[in-house]
Amino acid sequence: MRLDFALSNAGEGSRREIRDMITRGKVSVNGKEVRDVAFPVAETDTVYLCGKKVDIRRYVYLMMNKPTGYVCTTDSNERNVFELVPENLYRKGLFCVGRLDKDTTGLLLLTNDGNFAHEIISPKKMCKKTYRVKLFYPVTDEDVSAFERGLVLANGEKLLPADIDRTDKANVVYITVCEGKYHQIKRMFASRGNKVIDLHRIRVGKYFLPEDLETGKCRLIETPFMEIIEKKS
Repeated sequence: MRLDFALSNAGEGSRREIRDMITRGKVSVNGKEVRDVAFPVAETDTVYLCGKKVDIRRYVYLMMNKPTGYVCTTDSNERNVFELVPENLYRKGLFCVGRLDKDTTGLLLLTNDGNFAHEIISPKKMCKKTYRVKLFYPVTDEDVSAFERGLVLANGEKLLPADIDRTDKANVVYITVCEGKYHQIKRMFASRGNKVIDLHRIRVGKYFLPEDLETGKCRLIETPFMEIIEKKS
């Protein structure tokens, strides 16, 4: 990568601002001052800008424990999840890999790598997602059977089979789906005459929400996606 691109992509300023700082001797690479804006750098290089170490990795892969009250887009005046991303992990073009509703909590993946996102959200990939659901009414045996057969929603839309695991609380279950349709979990239970009170995602593919990841916090994912996405058997 060019040095000016690497620093701009890391959110350290506009290309024009970065170029100005480079030419004024504010940047060092591997301990040596660099004034060439096009100087080639690798992600393993140690880069300092104005005395601060900068992570110049082009792509980042993050997991967040999303809190309630935040939306997954910047196309509104509401609080959005990007406000929760630490400055050192933020990259230009960062986006959510599949969205969670404003009132849904739990595991949210973010990246600026489109190939990574495709491996998760493409319908052909059949990536499994698991949610903990608190419901208004207890789940019945008939509900479980209907989910396992594949529900038909009120609009006639046919869904793929989904797995339900019960807990010791009759109105709390874990549901695993391999689709990502709009408000899918809420619509599924609504089709059975039930209502979702609380929805919390704990899994996407082979990513599980870490128990020690606090609500509203992010964690960098180091593992390449080709080792992590669950493939359909």
